[in-house]
Amino acid sequence: MAKPTAQSAPHSWAVARWPAHVWPGDSVKGKRFCRTFVDELTKCGALTRMGRDLVVMGGPFTAFMQRQRAAVQDFEIPPNTEDELAKRRAKKEAAA
Repeated sequence: MAKPTAQSAPHSWAVARWPAHVWPGDSVKGKRFCRTFVDELTKCGALTRMGRDLVVMGGPFTAFMQRQRAAVQDFEIPPNTEDELAKRRAKKEAAA
């Protein structure tokens, strides 16, 4: 199987035609994301209106996402807590 490679974001794209290789990966999720963060995206220049289309500007969008990465570093998914992992280990050992 081919090794996945990182792809850079396009220069710009319409929210209605969100590229599959750019997070969140489709136009429905992209619309929801832009609706949620409309003020922040507009303020940093990542979201603009061109005619009737909402357009995401690739460079500012990438910079916005990199700034958001700091907020996710300490995010812990509940199934990966130590208590949950211990429960899974105990179940696995009991089954063996």
